[in-house]
Amino acid sequence: MTKSINIDKIYFSKKDFLENYNILSKEYISQHIDYDNNDFIEFEISLYKKALELLELIINPCNFDQLPSFVDLNLFWDLMIFFEIPDHGIDSFRDFSYCHMNGNFKFSADVFFNKKYTDLIISWDKIIKLLEDGYEKLEKNLIANPQKNNLNYSLPQGIDPNKFNVAGYSLFTYLIENYTAKKEKIVKYINIYYYMKYEIHKDEKLSKIYTFSFIQEDYRDFIHKNYSVEIKKFAKAAFDFDEQIRVLNSLESNFRRQFFQN
Repeated sequence: MTKSINIDKIYFSKKDFLENYNILSKEYISQHIDYDNNDFIEFEISLYKKALELLELIINPCNFDQLPSFVDLNLFWDLMIFFEIPDHGIDSFRDFSYCHMNGNFKFSADVFFNKKYTDLIISWDKIIKLLEDGYEKLEKNLIANPQKNNLNYSLPQGIDPNKFNVAGYSLFTYLIENYTAKKEKIVKYINIYYYMKYEIHKDEKLSKIYTFSFIQEDYRDFIHKNYSVEIKKFAKAAFDFDEQIRVLNSLESNFRRQFFQN
């Protein structure tokens, strides 16, 4: 069984954040396929801003007339471990709310004067700034840091990155291995071409995941070179069957679950 990943995970250092970024983004995409990568970045910015708000609440509860709309108790407990404060007395949201109403968390000073406090504020500010700078700058940082589970695996040697991204090539090879057209062998490759070229790109969100940038002549050469199959004519009529589109859609869905959740 695939282990569930908590996409609300907050990391306490920029290094840990970068090492785990792709694990979280993969899980986020697999759970929210109607969102694109920019949505995930916005999601992360929101999480870390809420984390800063929680930290401010712990330090200065009197500054908050009411509790924020969302208090992450798991994050709070992780913070208590991080600051090495085991005797915090907060075992439920009711305990947390009671301390807020009284305007006092008995451990506020222990957090504020903890030597890790300033470093944590700086780390979270750095993470937010990194995300706000946009994906291009973030990607440079991801490349410079070892990834625990990198979505951007290298393409095999000889595969043109202008034609495929990793997800696109992985889906293509998955379809080659698992899709069986009812007619002759050549139709299989023609159907896959039309599916990835046109059907995938009808879905705005899927088109952001997969890159497949072939014109017919380039695709014909690619298939001949790599699979020893000669396509003489792209008979689109061979693809115009709703049943085949449903089969390929089902295979894509199966692939996406495996690719983004393994």
